[in-house]
Amino acid sequence: MVQYLEVPSPALRCVLLFLAVLQQCCAMPVLPARYDPFAVKEMGERPANQPNSDRCAKVKAGHGGASKMDINILESVNLHPQEQLQSTVKMLCVAYTYDKDHSTKGLAVASTWLKRCDGALVLSNESDPKIPTVAIPHDGPEAYKNIWQKTRSNWKYIHDNYLNDYDYFVFGGTDYYVIVENLRYYLESEEMVAANSEQPLYLGRRFAEGGNVGKQFNSGGPSYILNQKALRLFVDNIETQNCRPGLVGPWEDVMIANCLKVSGNVIPYDTRDSENRERFHPFMPGAMFNHRIENVTLLKEQGRQPGWFTKYSPWGLKVGTDSHSPDSIAWHYIKPKFMRAMDDLLYGCRAFRGPSSKGLQHGIPGRTAIADAKQRMAARQAARET
Repeated sequence: MVQYLEVPSPALRCVLLFLAVLQQCCAMPVLPARYDPFAVKEMGERPANQPNSDRCAKVKAGHGGASKMDINILESVNLHPQEQLQSTVKMLCVAYTYDKDHSTKGLAVASTWLKRCDGALVLSNESDPKIPTVAIPHDGPEAYKNIWQKTRSNWKYIHDNYLNDYDYFVFGGTDYYVIVENLRYYLESEEMVAANSEQPLYLGRRFAEGGNVGKQFNSGGPSYILNQKALRLFVDNIETQNCRPGLVGPWEDVMIANCLKVSGNVIPYDTRDSENRERFHPFMPGAMFNHRIENVTLLKEQGRQPGWFTKYSPWGLKVGTDSHSPDSIAWHYIKPKFMRAMDDLLYGCRAFRGPSSKGLQHGIPGRTAIADAKQRMAARQAARET
């Protein structure tokens, strides 16, 4: 008997063609071999790690673009001595960039705070031995509107080559600054040790898209951080349709949040301190201090909407001296000159200093017993399920 194949209808042919194109566009490019995560730490100029009166004087005179408010904020932030930390947590810090920014932003981040991490990578579209950068291919053009595809490839490369070598993976562009000692201090606190042992962790500065707490994400600006469990969960699901592998867009921070939530009910962890002051900041230090609190109730009565920053922070904003936790970790929109100025302010203008009396009074990391930490995790889990 002759068997005849059924010819698809025009509509079905269009669907099949679309699926074929979608599958092709979503395919992850072949990624390069593992790169030495110590190369950035060993190349180029060294970061400032000791007090330096000359560099300090220049920064305080305005070199590098630091305002008086920036200086005041950074001088009030604790800097935890590396030698007093347990160093039981290993961090891989990653900055992504592109070729036109290598000599400016790429070089600035690679010659300052990035070197203080346990491992460091600068991922780009082209290799550059001067920094050095690693060329990571991705689907589509090298463009701001295609950052989601760039991010997918970057995280896949990190997962495939470094997953078992580090406990946490810090990820952002080349305009964020991290006080590595303070991040380590936070991650080695009893609260975070307990949390890391039991669940995927997705850390950073929380926002709620449109004010909807059901659509939380960590701002990509000051970096977001995944532990091993979260990184494994993300990459295991990176090609599933729930994680939108074919999407072209710049909203990489929103997309990774969505993927983690639909894949494992993982939402951003609350990284504020015991006084609800933020550790991760989406703007420069002075900008956070000077932000104005909006009266949401009054605006609603007037038929007006609050600004996006207020709307995206439904758990409340703090300004002035409360805008920063004494153990603040990261900031965004840090230009190359200011990045070096921050390094000089934090390390060149003073010797290492631990928690101030104010910081101890307010109960900074390490304050939470493991039992209390587990209770907080249980409360968060209950909140997710309601």
